[in-house]
Formats: sequence, C-alpha cells, structure tokens
Amino acid sequence: MNNAQTIFALFYAIYFAVTITLTGKFQPFDTPAMYKMKYKSWIRFLISFIALNIAPLSYFVLIFKWLSKIKAFEESFGDILIIFILSIAGFGFYRIYYGIMIFKFRDEYIFYERNLPKALLEDLNQRDSSHRDWLAHVIPGAIWIVVSVAIGYWRIK
Repeated sequence: MNNAQTIFALFYAIYFAVTITLTGKFQPFDTPAMYKMKYKSWIRFLISFIALNIAPLSYFVLIFKWLSKIKAFEESFGDILIIFILSIAGFGFYRIYYGIMIFKFRDEYIFYERNLPKALLEDLNQRDSSHRDWLAHVIPGAIWIVVSVAIGYWRIK
C-alpha cells in the first residue's frame, strides 16, 4: 500500500463512519419490521444495503486500485487535498440515498408504511420545502461523486 492509498483509506474510513451514523433516521435495517414480514422494510433493507454498503465499497475499491498506480506521491497540500476530495465523495452516496428514501409515488413514500419515521420527518420539516423533492438530493449527490472523480483523474491520470 502506498502513501496515497493509506491517506485515502484513513479519510474514507472516517467519512464513511460519519455517513453511516447519519442514516439512523431512515431506519435502513429495520429488522423487527422485517421479522413481521412488512415488505416495504425488506425493500428498504435491500436498497439500503446496496446504497450504503455495496456502492460505497465498490467506489472505495475502484479508487484504491486507481491510487495504486501512483509511484511517487508528494505529501503536498494539493496532492493531499485531491485525496481528501476523493475520500469525501462518499457523502454523494449519502445524498443519493437520502433522495431515494424520500421518493414518493402518487403522494406516498414507497419505502415506508403510511408515514416517514419520526426522526426523518422532523429532519425534513426543519428544512426548506425544496428539500422534500427527491431529485434535490439525488442529482447533487451524483454530481458530487462525478466531480470528485474528475478532479482526482485530472491530477492522477
């Protein structure tokens, strides 16, 4: 493992842990509801597992492998900033997940029974009404990831 990979892994681990702690309000892994065979909790579990575990892990592996190509890494502010930007792209996955979880079809949330969990509803009510649109989270999240990778690619090639 080279210095770039080490720095990336450290930053990514910190921000991944922060991101995961933010997801409690979504009840991503509501095992009691799953035990009661509530199908929306099973769908939420599947989407949460993909969006919170598989996608960020795939991104980590891709970037980690990409950084293995670096032979000489200068511990300059600019180089470490690029690694930092690559590592916080995980917040883009969180934004996308947020948007997916508040997606509505025919005025009903598709991943929850009648109402949103109390903590999530309180979070949305504290924000501007534009935050209730799922695309207001998905599109910026995707842009965040793409821009982070583009910046890294521009520097690392």
